[in-house]
Amino acid sequence: VVMLITMIPSFTISSFAATSGNFQYLVLEDGTASIRKYTGLETDLEIPSEIDGYTVTAIEREAFTNCTSLESIIIPDSVKIIGMYVFSSCTSLTSITLPDSVTSIGPGAFNNTGYYNDESNWHDGVLYIDNYLIEAKENIEVCHIKQGTKVIADDALEFTSLTSITIPD
Repeated sequence: VVMLITMIPSFTISSFAATSGNFQYLVLEDGTASIRKYTGLETDLEIPSEIDGYTVTAIEREAFTNCTSLESIIIPDSVKIIGMYVFSSCTSLTSITLPDSVTSIGPGAFNNTGYYNDESNWHDGVLYIDNYLIEAKENIEVCHIKQGTKVIADDALEFTSLTSITIPD
């Protein structure tokens, strides 16, 4: 049991859950907040860096999934963790601003968004948002990670046919 508890990511353990406007959130043990669910219909949204006095440091799994009206999202500098499938199937989402504070992006966080589905955003079989490598296509064999890359999203290279990868200093 102790082993299982230690395997749970810290942002899923909460002191209590609450709602503020269109955000359902958890207050974490460290006194910060993690967005659990968004229920609004805005097209352009700037996620608050603070909710009810708690600094927002994470966005949990599937929090914005299927928000089809969402076209633009700005994530604040306070956020460090973006969970898996957070914006999955936000088919109108074409503008995404990620801050330098992000240290972890879960698998499929941006799958089936307008940004993801726009082939012009893919370069040499790789999709970046700012300096974050989001995913590589299955048939890619050679990958050159661009200079200044901050994070490679979890599982971004999992289903590739990579035979060579170049990682800059």
